[in-house]
Amino acid sequence: MTLPMRTFRGKQVLALVREGDYAHPGNEEPVDLMMKDVAPNVNRLILDVACGLGGTAKYVQNQHWGKVTGIDIEAETIEYAKKTYPEIDFYVADVINADKILQQKFDLIYICGSFLCFADQQDALKSLRKVAKDNTKLFLFDLVDRSDGTSVLISNQRNRVVRANSIKALGKMLQNAGWQFLIYEDLSEKCAYWYKNLVDKIRAKKQEIITKFGEYEYDSALTRYTEWHQEIHEGRIGCGIYRVQAISSSIKNRNY
Repeated sequence: MTLPMRTFRGKQVLALVREGDYAHPGNEEPVDLMMKDVAPNVNRLILDVACGLGGTAKYVQNQHWGKVTGIDIEAETIEYAKKTYPEIDFYVADVINADKILQQKFDLIYICGSFLCFADQQDALKSLRKVAKDNTKLFLFDLVDRSDGTSVLISNQRNRVVRANSIKALGKMLQNAGWQFLIYEDLSEKCAYWYKNLVDKIRAKKQEIITKFGEYEYDSALTRYTEWHQEIHEGRIGCGIYRVQAISSSIKNRNY
């Protein structure tokens, strides 16, 4: 059994290792890649789904890409984010209830490395469509299954489940939820490097992690991300950015 890294304690371990409030690999680099075609616009409404400790939301807002709102299922995580980044609106919310919690619709939505952890991905995408405007863009930075479900990250039942999808499977899921799949940008080579760098940093900070959190937390992080790096490096799991757009209501009404 390993410590789930999506818990508040797991995110704290990752923040220590990454030297920033990020739970996804690569820190700012995948965010820059995800937002590379987005022009600065402080009036753009952006939703950070599964925002974690708030580091990505803060970075996105600081780059003037828009006004960010963050949601996360874990109350302790949101409490930390609110105290640390008070200029950003954060809410405790399960993504499948986003449309019941949020009182506005967004111009841009992103999920940075967390979609694979969602228990009900289809309902999550449907809920997000309800808080999206027509033609809202959705960016998903996520792992991709290249193994037909045989990767240990997907088949392993050690108290965690990784729900990585093939590109085809996710495309179908998106369409069923009212989203149009535009393009997939493969970042597998970069992602392998990011995870290798993460594993090296975990080892380098061994004593600091054990002193602050415990040996169990160190072993959990090292085991988990060594395995993730190996699966990506050996090609069973890929990694990249899906660029998606909301299907307009008028088109949906004509088609259905």
